[in-house]
Amino acid sequence: MPEHPLDAPLIPLKVHADARGHLYELLSATILPAAIPGLAYLCGIRQGAVRGGHLHLRKDEWFLCLHGEALVTLRLAGDERRRTLSAEAPAWLPVPAGVWHALRSTGPEEALILAYVTEPYDPNDPDTYRSPG
Repeated sequence: MPEHPLDAPLIPLKVHADARGHLYELLSATILPAAIPGLAYLCGIRQGAVRGGHLHLRKDEWFLCLHGEALVTLRLAGDERRRTLSAEAPAWLPVPAGVWHALRSTGPEEALILAYVTEPYDPNDPDTYRSPG
């Protein structure tokens, strides 16, 4: 902590960007120590682009659309469901561990998704399994 409370430094966010859009890591124990055990992140999905397309064996995730609209495909043991997330009707969508999930931006603009995952991403132990096909 700074010597004076008014001298607190800004804490830059880690940003991941590629052709699909961008992802901002918002909250984690490494960003704000002891704040939360998992990771909150903000994800932009360009119109028509897809993010996800994987499942986690240990991690639960929740998704909330802050801007635009996204179609979420969920798969488990041969069963499939599609759910629409929209900034017009904000709601959290829980995705338990073991459920394959993908998010596609379906509105006329980029979809902005706030997400929380119970465990931060670790490149040495990612717990991320892509669809085989």
